[in-house]
Amino acid sequence: MGGMLVPGSVRGYSETQVAPDVFRVFLGGVNEELARDMLMLRSAELTLAQGFNHFAVLAEDVRTRSTPIGDGATSSGATQPGLSGSVGVAMTISSSVNTSTIQCFQEPPNDVETSDAQTVVDDLTMKHSSLPSSYRPVGDIGGRASTGYRAAGRFATAGYSETQIADGRYEVTFQGSEFTRFERTTDFALLRSAELSLANGFRYFAIVADNLNAVDTDVATPAATNIIQLYSEVPDEVITYDAEFVWDSVTMKYRLDDLRRPVTDDVRP
Repeated sequence: MGGMLVPGSVRGYSETQVAPDVFRVFLGGVNEELARDMLMLRSAELTLAQGFNHFAVLAEDVRTRSTPIGDGATSSGATQPGLSGSVGVAMTISSSVNTSTIQCFQEPPNDVETSDAQTVVDDLTMKHSSLPSSYRPVGDIGGRASTGYRAAGRFATAGYSETQIADGRYEVTFQGSEFTRFERTTDFALLRSAELSLANGFRYFAIVADNLNAVDTDVATPAATNIIQLYSEVPDEVITYDAEFVWDSVTMKYRLDDLRRPVTDDVRP
């Protein structure tokens, strides 16, 4: 007895390129048991499609969240006023949010654990002879009534905001509306992180912590928060993002032609 999928959720897969060989893969609409396999399958397919042979999973987040809805949402055994359904069945909104960040390689490096993409494809397609119907591209990334890339305001909370919490460190949040796909909120939080880096004269940034909420507990809206550290050079043993590359990639993906990248002449060397 599954719940309803929230408007901000997504059924299917998509990806965002954040470096020449690094991708963030999104997947929604599958249960937690299948999520890791389907993330691995899409990661392997993407690796091969980009002309690489191997990939490493840098980060992974697989979660399913359920939220009671309506005044009549109660524990099992209670009725649901105003909602159709069997007596004794609690009504919930379920959202599936699965993300994976991968790095692709032609040849596997000695110091990184990688997977052979073709082997992963062969093994998982044999294991799952019938793939779930939700394993498909998500389609149009815009979406009617989706939240645009803009700053959040006093009376319009949807949009981006940030707080400086230390020298060169910021907490960046993008809050979507009930119609915003979760993928969009994470991409726009990443875009704002890149914009903030360049505007402050830094070429690179690292995400030192994040909080990717599928839905708000009260109002079924997706949100993404990054705590970022800005760098003028790539530090050792820290996963960093090239702010210029991220800006170009995300603005191209969402066709944000009216946006202008912060001037990079003043970026610190």
